[in-house]
Amino acid sequence: MTHRLSRIWLGFATLYVALLSFERLWDKWLGSSTMFKPYRLVGMALLVVFALRSLAARAPLVLDRYDRALITLFVWGLAMTGLWYVVKDADPTSTLNEGTLILFALLTYLALKNTISQRDHVAAILNVYVAAFVVAIGVTLVLVPDAFAARFSGLYKNPNQAGFAAALGVLLLIGRFYFEAGVSSLRRLAYAAGAIGFAAILALSGSRVR
Repeated sequence: MTHRLSRIWLGFATLYVALLSFERLWDKWLGSSTMFKPYRLVGMALLVVFALRSLAARAPLVLDRYDRALITLFVWGLAMTGLWYVVKDADPTSTLNEGTLILFALLTYLALKNTISQRDHVAAILNVYVAAFVVAIGVTLVLVPDAFAARFSGLYKNPNQAGFAAALGVLLLIGRFYFEAGVSSLRRLAYAAGAIGFAAILALSGSRVR
């Protein structure tokens, strides 16, 4: 059962990262205010499968110091935001919505980090994430004629997200160029060209990825 849940989880994780690059499409088709965007639904399913898998394997959630630091920052930010609304007597609806999304992202990160252990699984998820971003760039060029009029964001809502995806693409392809064994010169040339293309997208996004 644990092995089957692991395979289901990997499928959900791969689908989740594939859907991330198309945020503006989901907004256009479903509305920007809905919680039920495809990647969020898949992410919720991912968390459920992760919980079932952990229970079946009797594997508790493992937190390192970085995880604890992220959780501490989240709780601190939530507390300070609550204090702000008490002092200002403002409507907290927007913050509650954003806080829910941040909590969802934090839980998804912890689920991914605590489950992925095999190198081929990491490679598969990264390959799908970068490939989906390439598809999103192509769709952007077709649907958004003035995509380069300002900072390029692709189908992400924020150019910094596109910059992050592009930076990851650069690192992935450079790594393949230098360290992947037994590949042809033509494939290495394709890796180099792809890395240059992602570097150009990173520059056009205006993002300072760290």
